[in-house]
Amino acid sequence: MQIRTYEEFPMHQTQFHHAKPRYEELPGWSEPITKALQWGQLPQEARDYVSFISEYTHTEVKLIAVGPGRNETIVMP
Repeated sequence: MQIRTYEEFPMHQTQFHHAKPRYEELPGWSEPITKALQWGQLPQEARDYVSFISEYTHTEVKLIAVGPGRNETIVMP
């Protein structure tokens, strides 16, 4: 059986039906982040996590929610 990696969503339902997800494990952090107001106030592991998502999805991160409130959002430059 040949293993293929798809960079985009499979075009055919059969390909999707037989697909298996690829998981990435990253180090976590234990300190609370709800008081962080800037990127540099996040733990290094949290910054690494956001950077991984940005690079993996080829997407620029503009907002990071650190809690449920509107004022608990880091706005990236």
